[in-house]
Amino acid sequence: MGGYVYFMANERNTTLYVGVTGNIEKRAWEHKTGTDKSSFTYRYNCFKLVYVENYSNIRDAIEREKQLKNWKREWKNELISKVNPGWHDLSLMDGIAGQVRNDEGQGCNDEGQGCNDEGQGCNDEGQGCNDEGQGCNDEGQGCNDEGQGCNDERN
Repeated sequence: MGGYVYFMANERNTTLYVGVTGNIEKRAWEHKTGTDKSSFTYRYNCFKLVYVENYSNIRDAIEREKQLKNWKREWKNELISKVNPGWHDLSLMDGIAGQVRNDEGQGCNDEGQGCNDEGQGCNDEGQGCNDEGQGCNDEGQGCNDEGQGCNDERN
């Protein structure tokens, strides 16, 4: 059985949670909906999935999670920013499991080349997130219509 190592962040990206799971879609949904009201992610509003690594073996994922939990915050920030510079909420994308970093830590799709099937971004044209390929909200910034997943400048 495979597994995923992931980071959840709060809206302002000031708090991070590192976790491991065998089902990233289900686990992200559990965090976002506050299934466990006593959890760290619920207490600190870490509802944004900002980073994911996919492993073919759950034991490898668990080992990686332990490693990442010992990293300095600066290193975690750099790791996230390499693949998700805007710290967008990856759980808002269709098919999270197919759009994550692979075992080699490359890209988003199965070939490690981006986010959509062609490995070229987020929407069907591989050009971003909204219909115009310019982000996600009306101003072309953020992740969804409510501007969630944005930083203080809403981009």
